[in-house]
Amino acid sequence: MLDPLFPSPLHGRLHIFVSEKASGIGEDINLIREMLIVKPIEGGCLCGAVRYRASGQPYGITHCHCRTCRRASGAPFVTWAGFDTDKFTLIKGEPTSYASSANVVRSFCGKCGTALTYQRADLTGSIDVTLGSMDDPETLTPEDHTWTESQLSWISLGDQLPVYPRERKVE
Repeated sequence: MLDPLFPSPLHGRLHIFVSEKASGIGEDINLIREMLIVKPIEGGCLCGAVRYRASGQPYGITHCHCRTCRRASGAPFVTWAGFDTDKFTLIKGEPTSYASSANVVRSFCGKCGTALTYQRADLTGSIDVTLGSMDDPETLTPEDHTWTESQLSWISLGDQLPVYPRERKVE
């Protein structure tokens, strides 16, 4: 029988594994997930003028292929991780903000231009952070691809992650 909770060498993250024999402990696993202490993630811009720290469990880690993300980053797609806004702190500098649409504010370094965050007005408790601006982006693993109806024709997705034409399906 597998131990329901053990450290995984994959990306230095803690993964929870439940075997068929241990499947009766689902409620306990949910409680353990809530109690896990996740190492804070730090990052910042290319020039070092802006630094941040995010703590808590990241969620909604996605490769976004929308046109707006492409234009804001200058890249074929952007990878984001969501955090609760009360667990995201600027520790150095102040980014510049830009309302990329009526409902979205993006932040970036005003000196070097590094894309940093994305925040929707209707989801004030959540902020998305670019994985590319993190000191150690390998600690997180993308969960899916979103807005693939807008992906560039020369991008070939072969990573077997779920694909959503627009936003991911919320279950």
